[in-house]
Amino acid sequence: MTRIPYFIEHLADNKPNDNCIIAGSQQLTFQMTNHRIVSIQNKLYIQGIRKGDRVALFSENSVEFVIILFALIRLGAIACPLSIRLPRETLVSQLNQIGSSWFISDVNMKSNIEDLSVNVLSFQAIFEETDRNGIDIELDRKCAYDLDQTATVIFSSGSTGEPKAIAHTVGNHYFNALGANENIPLMHGDRWLLSLPVYHVGGLAILFRCIIAGASIVIQSNRDITADVLKNNGITHISMVPTQLKRLLANQKSVACLRQLKCILLGGDIIDSGLINEIFSRELPVAATFGSTEMASQITTTRFQNIGNRLTTCGHVLKYRKMTIAEDHEICVKGKTLFKGFVKNGKLIKRQNDNEWYRTGDLGARDDNGCLSVFGRKDNMFISGGENIYPEEIERCLNSLECIDISVVIPVLDDEFGYRPVAFIKPAKRIPINQADIISEIQVQLPKFKIPTQFLEWPDAYQNVSLKLDRLYFKKLFHVSEEH
Repeated sequence: MTRIPYFIEHLADNKPNDNCIIAGSQQLTFQMTNHRIVSIQNKLYIQGIRKGDRVALFSENSVEFVIILFALIRLGAIACPLSIRLPRETLVSQLNQIGSSWFISDVNMKSNIEDLSVNVLSFQAIFEETDRNGIDIELDRKCAYDLDQTATVIFSSGSTGEPKAIAHTVGNHYFNALGANENIPLMHGDRWLLSLPVYHVGGLAILFRCIIAGASIVIQSNRDITADVLKNNGITHISMVPTQLKRLLANQKSVACLRQLKCILLGGDIIDSGLINEIFSRELPVAATFGSTEMASQITTTRFQNIGNRLTTCGHVLKYRKMTIAEDHEICVKGKTLFKGFVKNGKLIKRQNDNEWYRTGDLGARDDNGCLSVFGRKDNMFISGGENIYPEEIERCLNSLECIDISVVIPVLDDEFGYRPVAFIKPAKRIPINQADIISEIQVQLPKFKIPTQFLEWPDAYQNVSLKLDRLYFKKLFHVSEEH
């Protein structure tokens, strides 16, 4: 059994007065944070939570969320953050899938899940003063973590199918953070904005990177990124997806703040050429990354010190990971960050062999310098008239146009060609979309068979519950519109 002697505990001893969590006027030092984690671990134990229990967490990003998550891991329980945007039916399905015995929420959810055999706790109940006459235990304030201990269960984005419940160990998160911090320096005094939800692996990774480096986690009441948020909180590092950055660049005040950051970690999607040019013309400190939930976040990232990198790749493989490209161009990975297994019907299904390559479902290639270029998802590719089409390539081209904020391309059945591409378009700044103008611009970059046959309006009702586009939603929407 391999153990590491600390997370926050080490910093509570060595950097007790440095800020660990900042949320508005609330500032918790590492010493204060560690004390609260130990206290809440105690209260969770009193409530009946034990080692190995799967505990669903249902909350927006908050100080309390972070405290409970690390208290659960310290207790040996398994933290299972769930998206707060899930409809009840999906929420119930995911609770059953992970076999959760506990449900902890920052809102009153008891009436919504009263028909489930799950113990329900509120944040308020956990953080209120313990009854003086209640049972108490003395927990060791020093803690050695088992690297093989299951720490979290997180659902994948499910953008092309049913989300998968993925179990990570303490070691997965620990080595992911070590490799990431070696590539992008993070140190005492730095502040990383928790701009991604903690139920997403990218948000969870921010917590571990900061805790291990001794940097501060900055939490805001909502996840809107503005110039004022960056400036008023002294942010040095931030994670975001290309669409978020594209919108920020429309505001000159935001641009000035972005230029002052130490790093903008950009992932979740391929960066289009227009955005790349704007990043370099404005001299923004951007590092491009490729990752997956299965690998506990980052797999490859551009070398931050290489200012000449044009962000046309996703960079080199980070330490503690390995990567190869299969004959069919599928990206395969393994290493210390590779997940422990899937959770199905309440049971953990472990991976068969640590030495086997895991096929990510993403397609790509490495250049002569070892940098990774990603084509798109294997399950997104479709064939039109005998030609392979990757929707991501068309979207990258469309998104580079000034008049388009975001797009999604889907395959539609065609009697002659098998499938043809159709695009949903969200205009930038509510600029009316002129289909002829769009075709005129993209046909310079794309062959005729990749030009969408239709350009449809972006649905106002679309509510994305993950950081990736829900392609199934748009496929269903197209078929519904066709029936009417």
